[in-house]
This record gives sequence, C-alpha cells and structure tokens, in this order.
Amino acid sequence: MPDLSIRVRGVIVQNGAVMMDRTHHADREMFYWLPGGGLEPGETSAECLARELMEEAALEIEVGRLLYVSENIFTESGDYRHEVILYRLAAVRGGPVGTPSDPRMHEWHRLGEQPGPLLPEDVARELAFDIAADRARSSPRTTPGPAAWAHGRPPCPRPTRARRTALPDKRPHHRPPGISSRRHRGSWRRPELNRPQRRPAAGIAAPGIPVERRTL
Repeated sequence: MPDLSIRVRGVIVQNGAVMMDRTHHADREMFYWLPGGGLEPGETSAECLARELMEEAALEIEVGRLLYVSENIFTESGDYRHEVILYRLAAVRGGPVGTPSDPRMHEWHRLGEQPGPLLPEDVARELAFDIAADRARSSPRTTPGPAAWAHGRPPCPRPTRARRTALPDKRPHHRPPGISSRRHRGSWRRPELNRPQRRPAAGIAAPGIPVERRTL
C-alpha cells in the first residue's frame, strides 16, 4: 500500500510572476512546483501553508481561498506514494523575517518562462488559464460602454435589417378580361370571389359560385 500524505501549496502571484520552488536534486532534470509542504495533524490547511512559507522563505503570508485540488500516485526513489494536494491562494504581507529554518530554492518566474516545467501539469494549465482571465478582467475596456455613448446612442450605427429589393414580375403585363389587379396568396382572383357569398339551400345550385378555383 502507498504512503498517504496531504500537502498544502500556495499560489502566490506578484507583479505577474509566480513564486515557484525548484528541485534541489542535481542528478535530476530541472522542474518546479508551487511552494508549500505537508499538513501536520491538528493544524488547518491555512496554518500549514503559513508555517511552511515561514520555515522555507521566512515570509509572512495571508492565506486566501482554496483554488485547486490535485491527487498524485507515483513512485519516487523506490517509495510508493499517494499525495492529495490542496492549492490555496496566498499573498506576501511581510518578510523576510530572520533566516529560514528550512531554506528552499524559491524563484519568481512568469508562468511559461521558467527553465523547467511546472508540475503537476494539470495544475499548471489551470493556473495559466486563471492568470490570463484575471489579466483580461483587469485590462481597460477597448469598447466604450453605455456611459460613453453620446445622445443615448452607441458610437457605431446599429445594424439595420436588409431591405428586400423588388424583383421584376415575370408574368405578362396584360390581364385577362374580368380579372382584377388584387393579389391573394399569389393568385389572380375575380372580384366577385373576394366578396362573401351566401350559402345556397340544400339541393339548389347557386349561380356564379364556381365549383373549382384555379390559379392562372
């Protein structure tokens, strides 16, 4: 069975750069992860993150809300491990205060510009998406809003519905005698057919009412 551990890491972004912890193993390929450490029994995740940043970087931080949860099962140096990692938003409020008791290789990099990959990859993708979305929200509006409209109208003309152009009538210009110019559902009709007719009594044929209506 793997050894289960719960870790807490901080998402600290300052002036567009992210605080990262670099691997200290010289025999391994360089990679990064977010700073933090293991949760000890009896402490909250916020207390754990504040303690770890003080021990590793002598920084006073303010811990914010929970951002991501990651679960990793892997083998390292022959040890079978199962990690559940909580990623919480944090901000530096003071420091460094004295000397770190457990110094690490902390570096500041813009996401995607660090020399090695940020692990785990799914957390790196989510972090890149959130940073880009936050940058888009904080950027000035490129399109003036309703408050900038003059005389109650937008700066650009509203799109108008395209007008239909009349097509030439392919029917002959002459009309048969007794046919009016009124159109009804695309067919020519006699004037007397446009007026309501009295229904004939049973067994009596009503003159002038055609049995079948044809279109020309």
